[in-house]
Amino acid sequence: MAARQTARRKAIYLEMHPETKQGGSPGLPGGGKAKADNLSSFAEATAAVTGADARTVRRDAERGEKVIPEVMDMIRSTKLDTGTYLDKIKKLSPPLTWRARGIS
Repeated sequence: MAARQTARRKAIYLEMHPETKQGGSPGLPGGGKAKADNLSSFAEATAAVTGADARTVRRDAERGEKVIPEVMDMIRSTKLDTGTYLDKIKKLSPPLTWRARGIS
């Protein structure tokens, strides 16, 4: 599933380039980070390689990070295997996602 793969790729990219992670970091006035001259964000770098829009990459990564793998496995290759449905699932609270995978 593209969402899970994108989330994994993002995790690897951030391990290799932690300075591209969004958010402040101590050390600079105002809590900002020193920007590397030629490093792009994960979404920008992936969009350039794949030809997809950076926003599409960010959405796929978020879906892969927030939807539990067991639920993704359950809906793979079904009519529910869509970005719209994954967006709805990622908004559920953890107990509801646990129920979806059969855990009490």
